[in-house]
Amino acid sequence: MSSTDDNDLPMHRLIIGGRRQPATSGECFEVLAPEDERLLARVARGGATDVELAVGAARSGFEQWSALAPAEREAVLLRAADIVAGQGEQRLLDTLIDESGSAVTKARFEIRYTVDLLRTAAGEARRLYGDTFPNDRPDRLSMVFREPLGVVAVISPYNAPLSLLAKM
Repeated sequence: MSSTDDNDLPMHRLIIGGRRQPATSGECFEVLAPEDERLLARVARGGATDVELAVGAARSGFEQWSALAPAEREAVLLRAADIVAGQGEQRLLDTLIDESGSAVTKARFEIRYTVDLLRTAAGEARRLYGDTFPNDRPDRLSMVFREPLGVVAVISPYNAPLSLLAKM
């Protein structure tokens, strides 16, 4: 363990509905660097109640997101890609290396891959997909639109955290 003063370590709270908050239990856990077991941070330990709150907030966000025009969704995703590729790149690189023990080259690849995923998703925001089928009436067509079903809670593996987050 490092001799860093424990009071200088960041305490990361949960982000639910765009707001940072402690876990409802008040519990937290320590994040250790896999390389040397130095203490990196303390993180709120979310539980079932926190997941329920997060899913509820995500449902509200899902409704707001669904109401956005395709061009607005595209702009949000492109902005996210720009943030990851720009000012956030070094911070993300350091975090991926520290928290998951990732090699520098793998971490850089994951960041570039995440930027590509976000930009691809941005382009997809403008594409409307659907299928048409004959109708019983000759002057009509039936159309099927594909759209997301809703919100899910996921516990993802730690080996590619940034790109897995972007895929979800």
